[in-house]
Amino acid sequence: MKIEFLKEIGLNEEQIKAVTVRNAVETLLKKERFSSEFARKGIMAELWAKGLDLGEDGEITGLEEAFGAVKEANPDAFATVRAENPNKLTLPPVGGTGSGKGNNPFRRETWNMAEQARLLREDRDMAVFFQRNAGK
Repeated sequence: MKIEFLKEIGLNEEQIKAVTVRNAVETLLKKERFSSEFARKGIMAELWAKGLDLGEDGEITGLEEAFGAVKEANPDAFATVRAENPNKLTLPPVGGTGSGKGNNPFRRETWNMAEQARLLREDRDMAVFFQRNAGK
């Protein structure tokens, strides 16, 4: 959003800063793939808490550096794309053998009703992701 427009509609400097920083953070996070919606919101809250500043030119100073630090500190919040099939994501392992393959309790090969129930109860976003990935 243009700062001039925000001033025209009557926002004060603090409100302009809040709107501009939030838009910049949301734009940056749209480029990333997260392991769940909860993870995306947590990363957004961490970036928001960093107290990013709005420069004279209307740019957010330190956003890329702050995001790099948050991403490095929270690697499990981000899903990685598999090279052989970019439409499938690799997520942290869920139950099973811990082989790192990200066993999906909704797939026929790794069916696990107890793990399904736990996911539905504790992390609904991840359960929905696994269900879609399993073709349900």
